[in-house]
Amino acid sequence: MSSLKTSSVLHSPCLPMRPSLHLQAPHSNVPFPL
Repeated sequence: MSSLKTSSVLHSPCLPMRPSLHLQAPHSNVPFPL
């Protein structure tokens, strides 16, 4: 179960898509800034 949760976190739409934006705007409350 934990491996599935970890996989889900690793495959989050915010990390693989735009990690730079997430890092540049850590104050943003949106889960995945488009």
